[in-house]
Amino acid sequence: MIITQKILLKNFEIQSTFKFRMHFRNQFRLYREEIISKMFEFSAELYLKTLARSRKPWDITIESLLSKPKESLGYAMGEFLQINQFQLQPRAENHDVFHVLTGYKPTVEEEVGLQFLLLGNGKRSLFLFVALLGGFCLMPEAYSFYQKSYQKGKNMLPFTDLAFEDLLDENLLALQNALNKNV
Repeated sequence: MIITQKILLKNFEIQSTFKFRMHFRNQFRLYREEIISKMFEFSAELYLKTLARSRKPWDITIESLLSKPKESLGYAMGEFLQINQFQLQPRAENHDVFHVLTGYKPTVEEEVGLQFLLLGNGKRSLFLFVALLGGFCLMPEAYSFYQKSYQKGKNMLPFTDLAFEDLLDENLLALQNALNKNV
């Protein structure tokens, strides 16, 4: 009986320690993600106030995107914005298109991964370098994902300078296949 109690107590201690470590690890990751999110917000705000001022905002709404053909880039972009409860950001619309074209989700880890993909594809911007720095320093557990993202971007045809506003009626799958023909 005493041996059984000791085993149960030891098992409880192991489980408690494991749960504490997992809780601590999860909390620490949340803090790191929050830091990266703040870095994103700061650099995006700075980018929109300075470098992107010369860009013309798209004259489009989420509703007009959702009225496009279901298989189109525009519809997929509208759906992406609606599902994630985002608003169109004037002069930063291409960023949402990048998410739609690549399939990267708007989570911190995948946002950093998207920036690595864009770096591999030839894009250079303040936002990109802030995201890379934050992700590289604060999310080391995602290095292999970042490396794969960078390689994926290198293997894709250059797309970051395309006039996506003119491609909103195009078939999303056809665009993705055209960009990934080297992958």
